[in-house]
Amino acid sequence: MAVVEADAHTVKVDRKQLRSFLLKGQERLHFSSESSRRRDAIWSGIERWRSPMTVHIVQSSHRYQTQARAECLGGIAALATSLDANLLVIERDDSRYQDDRGILTNGLRGTGLHWEILEAKADPMLWAADAAAWCWTHPSRSWRKRVEPFVGQIIQT
Repeated sequence: MAVVEADAHTVKVDRKQLRSFLLKGQERLHFSSESSRRRDAIWSGIERWRSPMTVHIVQSSHRYQTQARAECLGGIAALATSLDANLLVIERDDSRYQDDRGILTNGLRGTGLHWEILEAKADPMLWAADAAAWCWTHPSRSWRKRVEPFVGQIIQT
């Protein structure tokens, strides 16, 4: 999973820029669904953000996806706490919603950190995280090289 850490003072501008890439009728950006030309344009736009952005990669080697997601969410909760974040937004997976809520509730109890689990279309910053994850995991080394300058931490859960 990829986490995008953005500046709270400029995140509104970042969201607006991401929305500007939507095509007519499109509710959200999903990197795997975009053409190569659009991916290049979208990532180029993210690279030019005036505000600082850091991408954190949280990985699990667990063989089962549900357990891997749980481990990654636990790692993300710990990361958000260590970064003294104001807000943590996780993309909603309807099949894992209750489990995700439990993990975040337990992992963030007592921290005062506000968190939400939202549909991808609800927050464009989730699109940036999706794009970063896609670039990081793409078999073509050229995509990983584009996201590498923004990577802050690689966390293995």
